[in-house]
Amino acid sequence: CYATGILECVSGGTVDTCVEGSQTGNDDNCNGIDENCNGIPDDNSFCLSIGETNISNIIIITDTYNILLESDIIGIFDSSAITNEDCNNIINGELLVGSSQWLDEISITIDAIGSEDNCDISGQLFPGFVENNEMLLKLIRNDQLYMVDYVLLLGSNTFGENEVTRILNIIALH
Repeated sequence: CYATGILECVSGGTVDTCVEGSQTGNDDNCNGIDENCNGIPDDNSFCLSIGETNISNIIIITDTYNILLESDIIGIFDSSAITNEDCNNIINGELLVGSSQWLDEISITIDAIGSEDNCDISGQLFPGFVENNEMLLKLIRNDQLYMVDYVLLLGSNTFGENEVTRILNIIALH
C-alpha cells in the first residue's frame, strides 16, 4: 500500500510519521504495487514481463470437463526459457510466456512468446520460450496457484516456432 509520512532521527531517537495507505482499487494490473493492501502486489494475476517477438506458439484451450471457472487466470510457462537480453551471458530459467483469463467461454487462445537469439547477426537477444522445451500450465484461482495437467488434441506439449497447440481439456489442478 502507498504510505505517507517519514521516518526521522530526532534527538537520538526515531520519529515515525508514516500513515498506512488505504485501498486504491483492484490489484490485478501488474504494476508491482499492492493496491488492495493485502501485502501481495498484483494478486490474482500472472504478470508478463517480456515483449513480443517474431516467434510464437499459439495455444488454444478448451474445457469440456467444466473444470475452469470464469475468474481463473491461466499462465503458460517454459521452465528453461531464455530470461534475459545479454548475448554475453544467456540465462535460462522459468518464465511466463503467455497468459489469459478464462471468461466462461468455449475456448481461449494464448500466444506464447518465443525467444529470439540474434546474437551472431545483430547482437540482440530477446527472452521467451525455447523451441522443444516442455510447456507448463499454471492456474490462479482465488489467490491460490495450481499446476495444471491437460490432455492434448493437436500438437505437442513442447514449444515450437509458429506452431499451434490445442489443449482439449484441463484434467487436474494440484
